[in-house]
Amino acid sequence: MNEAWYKAPEGLGLVRYEGDRILEIELPRVRKNMRSNGAAPPAVAELTTELTAYFAGANNRVRLPKGLRLDWQGVNGFTKRVYDVVAQIPSGDTWSYGEVAAAAGKPGAARAVGRAMATNPFPIFVPCHRVVRSDGSLGGFGGGLAMKERMLGFERGRA
Repeated sequence: MNEAWYKAPEGLGLVRYEGDRILEIELPRVRKNMRSNGAAPPAVAELTTELTAYFAGANNRVRLPKGLRLDWQGVNGFTKRVYDVVAQIPSGDTWSYGEVAAAAGKPGAARAVGRAMATNPFPIFVPCHRVVRSDGSLGGFGGGLAMKERMLGFERGRA
């Protein structure tokens, strides 16, 4: 497994990859002892550039460069349906955990949606920051609520 990182105001984010497969994208945070696997392949370097621009507020959508694919191995059933639903939430919009559960075919499974969001291997591509509590409050987020609020803000044009 190889790693490449990207920069954000919150610290460094990490992309884990093997060949053309993206295995995981970690949200940025303060990190110590980052190691480098050398220069990333061009498509992975392009992805890290896109992620850096996104977290700088320069774009509100990250595209997966040609030649790369997200590796969904081990993700199936309801969790994969949740990720598919969340991936369709438009930039700047929010849905409640309950709305996502209903759209994924299990009304009343809001807590299961929360668990799926907590284990999301591909934030940004599965934009879990767009999932909020039923009362509209932010709820939780692996990158912290300040990051979630900032991401929603620049997606809505209020960076």
